[in-house]
Amino acid sequence: MDYTTPSFLLIFLPATLAVFLVVPSKLKRWIILAASLAFIVIAQPFYFVFFIAYSLLSYFLGRWIEHIRNTGAKTNVALIVSILFQVGLLVGLKYCIQFPPAFPNPLKLDLPFLVGKSLEQDWVFPLGFSYITFQMISYYVDIENEVIDAERNIIHFLNYILFFPKLISGPIQPYKDSIAELSNPCATIPRTEAGIRRFIVGLAKKVLVADTIANYINPVFNQTIPYLHTHQAWFVLILYAIQLLNDFSGYTDMAIGLGEMLGIKLMENFNWPYVSKSMTEFWRRWHISLSGFFRDYLFTPLQFRFRKMKTYPVQASILVVFLFTGLWHGFEMHYIAWGLFVGAIIGFEATKFGKLLKETWRPIQHLWMLFWVLMSWVLFRSPGLMFALKFYKSLFGLQGVVEVLPFSQTAPFPVTETSLWLAIIAGVLFAVPVIPRLAKTLKVDLSENKFWQVISFIGLLFILVYSIGVIASKGPMPGIYGQF
Repeated sequence: MDYTTPSFLLIFLPATLAVFLVVPSKLKRWIILAASLAFIVIAQPFYFVFFIAYSLLSYFLGRWIEHIRNTGAKTNVALIVSILFQVGLLVGLKYCIQFPPAFPNPLKLDLPFLVGKSLEQDWVFPLGFSYITFQMISYYVDIENEVIDAERNIIHFLNYILFFPKLISGPIQPYKDSIAELSNPCATIPRTEAGIRRFIVGLAKKVLVADTIANYINPVFNQTIPYLHTHQAWFVLILYAIQLLNDFSGYTDMAIGLGEMLGIKLMENFNWPYVSKSMTEFWRRWHISLSGFFRDYLFTPLQFRFRKMKTYPVQASILVVFLFTGLWHGFEMHYIAWGLFVGAIIGFEATKFGKLLKETWRPIQHLWMLFWVLMSWVLFRSPGLMFALKFYKSLFGLQGVVEVLPFSQTAPFPVTETSLWLAIIAGVLFAVPVIPRLAKTLKVDLSENKFWQVISFIGLLFILVYSIGVIASKGPMPGIYGQF
């Protein structure tokens, strides 16, 4: 089950919200836990026991870290063991997905009482486990540093780990920023209304923009090598940049909206990244929770350890951080190359060149950022390094004679329909803060103006119905970041 499936939109979400809003306040955290467990059972029943066992073990590891911390020991063995457990489990699971083991698949189960038929499930990654792992590492380190104490209440802890709105694509929310509302959800009519609005906008980004664009560019990246003219390569790359932002930020909007409906505030994960003036600024605005995690729990400690390096200590730390960022996305070489590529550009901006860049004409700064971001997306989206290298050749007119493939292998690309152009326009409007600035200029305030409230309600209702219709006719598409 996904946020864009009919079963979630038409059954799970309305039922959860209806029960949540009518039960007494003291029972709301129990409803959240029940809904999160039900979400896992429906989405990945074969991992249900795994998630329960993992959560309980993680709970006791946190208590163990706190116990040793309070003894005043110089080295917290529990912290080291706990982090190694989290990282080792994450690496092991990712390795099994990339290189499926030869022994029998434990996920091939017969569960007719859960799914109505025998379940034949290939190796899949546990839902949101990469995000959960980083949350737990931040939780353990914050306990050791006395930022927080270990959670005693197992219900609150389970809600922190398994809260279903952030299970698929984050954000990676630190425990200290979550526990107050997770332990006492505060749902109000205005918050619920705001959450529904945010959810519908996110759904539109994902279904009407990202998925429409994906239908055109996926056939290109599914080829063995890219058979593209230069103008086609640039067109596909720009389309992917629009798709990626709307897909991921759409899921974030849906997660934040779901959290608001349930009285839980989740952190923002995007801040108009494509208006940045450098790669450094871009990564402060893109996937903010992941960037914040690596900054606080990897970059800062590395800076302390590399402080005695005579040359380029900051650049060394940046390269290590983005190497791990690439590995977090996958062990394939193109992800590793992508991480090192981004780290090298940001490291270069950390030299004297960065000061010169800030003094240049603003459009030049934007073009600098956009060029390197687009170049990095080639590595990120390509199925392998050789494909990426050939795609670069196509971008710069070095591809030679382009073989014309039959349309059956590339459809619907290169034909572009009206729906694609509408998706591009909407995607660009979602990517730059045009609408918020226009609303501010026109002094449009939904909280005060009844006319605009009615107009927005009708518009959002139409978008919701249309999005569900598109899903029903074409089927839901998995999110890009759900695989990580």
